[in-house]
Order: sequence, then C-alpha cells, then structure tokens
Amino acid sequence: MREARRKARRGLVVLTGANGVETTAVRLLVEVCTPGTVPVQLPDGLDFQDWLPDRDGGYLLRGTATRLLECPASLSRLIARLRGAHATLVIVVPSGQRLTEQAAITAAEYLVQCLPPDPRQVFTTRVEADAQDPRKLLSAVPDGFLSRFLPPWSSPQDAVDVAEALTLHESPDGLTRERTHDVRASPDHQADLEIAGLLQGVTDQDVMDVLIAAAVFRGQPLRVVLSEAERLASLSETPDSVRFDGAKALSAAARLAGIRLEAADHGESRIFFSRSGWADALLRCAWRDRRSGLLSRWLAGVADRALVEQAGWALGLSIPPRLRPLRPTEIRNCALRKEPLATQVAAAALRALLNESAHYDEAAKLLGGWTCGDSQNLHHLAALTCGFGSATAPLGPSLTLIRRLARRLEADYHRPTDDAAREAVLTHFRAGNRHRILNELVAWTSYGEAEGVYATMLFPSLVQTDLHWFHDRIGRGGEGAYTVMLIQRTLRLHGPGGKLRDVLATWQRLASRCPFDTDTFGDLLEAVGTDGHPQVQEFLHDLHHNS
Repeated sequence: MREARRKARRGLVVLTGANGVETTAVRLLVEVCTPGTVPVQLPDGLDFQDWLPDRDGGYLLRGTATRLLECPASLSRLIARLRGAHATLVIVVPSGQRLTEQAAITAAEYLVQCLPPDPRQVFTTRVEADAQDPRKLLSAVPDGFLSRFLPPWSSPQDAVDVAEALTLHESPDGLTRERTHDVRASPDHQADLEIAGLLQGVTDQDVMDVLIAAAVFRGQPLRVVLSEAERLASLSETPDSVRFDGAKALSAAARLAGIRLEAADHGESRIFFSRSGWADALLRCAWRDRRSGLLSRWLAGVADRALVEQAGWALGLSIPPRLRPLRPTEIRNCALRKEPLATQVAAAALRALLNESAHYDEAAKLLGGWTCGDSQNLHHLAALTCGFGSATAPLGPSLTLIRRLARRLEADYHRPTDDAAREAVLTHFRAGNRHRILNELVAWTSYGEAEGVYATMLFPSLVQTDLHWFHDRIGRGGEGAYTVMLIQRTLRLHGPGGKLRDVLATWQRLASRCPFDTDTFGDLLEAVGTDGHPQVQEFLHDLHHNS
C-alpha cells in the first residue's frame, strides 16, 4: 500500500494481483483524494484521447487499458492532464488477465503488484485482538484444524471468518471436542449458504460440470479440469444431448461472482474459488443432487494416479457430517468397480475420513471391523487405506490396522493385501515417521508370533530403503538401539539366510570404503553379537568369513 500511495502522487497507478485489488484501489483513492471525493468508475474501453479529468477527481478503471498503456505518447499526455487537475486514476487489472509485455514496459513506473496478506497471520492477529485468552485458545486448536479451514489457497476473509468462529466458542473450560465440532460447522454452514446463492443462477449443466470438476481438482491446470468435466458430462449424455462445450462452459463459469481464472507462472491457467470452503460446499450440494450416482462412477474412473487423492477426498464428502453409524455406501460401491484406480480412490476417501475429526472415530471402528472379518476385498481396501503410495493417513491408526492384518494374513494369506500393507509401511517410513515405525516394529516382535514374523520380514525392506540413514544412526540413541534389536530378532526368527543377509552384506561393502564407516559397522556387529542365540552367532561368523 505504501508503494501505491507514493505512485499515486504522480496521478496514475496500475494495480495487478489476485484477490482484493479493487478494494485496495477504492481505499487508495479515498486516502489520496480530497475528503468527500467520490471515486468515479470509468467504462472499460474509454478513449482517453479527449478525456479531461475534473479538479481533484478520483477515477477507477477496471480493465487492461491496453491501447493506452502500450502507447508512450498517449500515456504521457494523460499523466500531464491528471497532474494538472491534481486528479488520480487507478487502473485495476482484473484477476485472470495480464498486461501485455509492451504495456508492462511502458507503464513500469506506475505499476504496483498487490500481494494479499498471509491468511494465517490474519487469523492469528484477529484471535489475539478478539479472544479473552488468545494463547490458551490458540494452543487448544486441534491438529489439522488450520490446514482444513485455512489451506494455502484461502483468502484473508476466510481467516477472519475462522477466527470469529473460534472466538465465538471460547469458554473458560477451553475448546472441548463438542465446541470444536461447532467451530468447524460455522464456516461450513456459511459456505453452504454462499454456494446455494451462487448456484441459483446456474442452469446450464455443462457449467455445473465445470464447477464440480474445479472443486474436486482444485489447483490442477485448466486442461485437467476441463478434461474431467467433459468426462463427467459424458456419463449423462443421451443420443439427443448437445455435445459438451468446454470453452463456452468455462467462459460462463468465470463470469460468476467469486470464480476467477488465473494464469500460473509457467503459463497454465487455473480456476479458483474466491473462498476456501466453497469447493467442499459445492460438493456437499452435488452429493445431495439427483445426479449424485454419477459422481461415484466419475470419481472411480480417474485415469491419472496424481488425481487419486483429490478424487478420494471428494468421494469422502458423500458422507454427511456426524453420521452415526458410518455408512460408506458410495465408497464401497467405488471399491467394487472395475476401473483400474477405483479401489485406490475408495481407499483415499477412507483416508480423508480418518483425517476428519467428525468421522475419525467411526471410520477407525469401521476399518477395524473389516480387518477382523473374512472378506479379502475389505482386507485389501483397509491395507490400501493405511497409505499405499500416500502418507496422508494418520500413522497410529494405520500401524494398528496393519498389525491386525498381519494376524489375518497368517491364517488367510492374500498377496494383494500383503503387498499393500508392506507398501503402506514403506510409504510412511519414506515420509519421515522413522522413529515411531521402528519402535512399533520392535513392539510387534513382543506381541505374538504373527506380528513378530511380519515385523521382521518388513525390517530388511526398511533398511534397504535408506541404508545411509541407518548407518548414521548406529550408536546414536533410540533408532540405533531399535536397529540392533530388529536385526537380532530377525535372525532368531528367520535364521542367518534370507533378505537380511543380502542387505547387511551390501551395507558391509559400502562401509568398507571408509575406515570410519568400517568402525561404525563394526560397532553394529559387536552390538548384535551380544545376543548369544546360535542363529545370530552363525550369521556373524558367516558374514566375517565371507568378508
């Protein structure tokens, strides 16, 4: 704002940016013009050749003004008139539009790039100003709350709304779980009302399909959104239907209040909702619609693995908040479909429910029940939910489910379930949850034979995933001790052969390249050797002999 005020003294300011630029322009004119001056809105396309500003006037033009800004002579004449009349003109470049390269060069000294304030900072400032005990209230905010309601694409107004909802439910008892649900419900309810008003004017089904695709695949390039919207439209086509016109539908959607197109730095445009909660609200509305049966088929049919998590999140919204007991009808139907990624989309939907406090307890109970049942399909779905290719599932519940599946696999082996469970553990390990996973595997070796066997079969794969990390942890606290214990227990259960032998042989070869690393590896073998079990000692003898 400071730079805009400085440039306004020259008579002209060109504002570009995303959200709130027009509001900034009006505030700027009110500040720099004579008190009582009412800013005048100029029509886009105005010919400035003979235009004369009023004395001390304040003017607002929404558009790119390409003809004016590309011509240095016309721009110089306009500046002279504005300065002569002590008037100010603010040109606002609409969101989704850009100045041409020539216009940006010619008007460079009048150009101001508006950057909206950080929503998280706005939230904190508002809570500190309005709450009775800001520190206590902020510390009581549950995990995942801010990422749910203030994602990276949220606006400053979103932050204000969330802060108001939070302070409204502040009490001397702190933020109880019930009050947390109420806080969450407030922004959702407001977004539902705003989306209902937005959709009242939408009568074209193609436009609705574009909006739904934009809500599900928000942040994706426009070509992806339009491709998915076309696929959704094709599911309801009849022989008499008019073919989906993506360009026309997109143009109509972009004219709706609160919907904007923005060009990314690398040139691919994206479509955005001005409020972060609108995407969820639009999908809740879509699931209540008579065409909701098509949504499950459409989401199950995504062909790109990169879209699975977003499709699953949208599928999870098919379940109304606080539904007791949980009835994941659409999710189970999706899991049974024949499309290649349908089961993974269903698993992503269950991960979304585990990450949502309103559904967490019921979702964990449901998945726990599946692991105790006899259905191999549900065992496979539960294993995929734990994190096949995605570490977004909560780690604690995921490890509990995998431990239960280990028992089932001993009695009724199913290769797809085993592969999915192993990959889930590896995915979480790669994501950085290493101390917790090693601690859990050590505990499994004490629970029972099935869990112990499964933990020791998983362990060599973890070492192979990042051998250098394990080497750096030798002799350094918990991870090093867990590594020693798991090597000992793996040798006790499986003997001196198998995958662990190959992994440790590779480790030994890498360590032999440096004297310091050789000493570190020797410390590891010395610690392993404190276990006098015959199979441990045989392994160490063989390893030493072969080296």
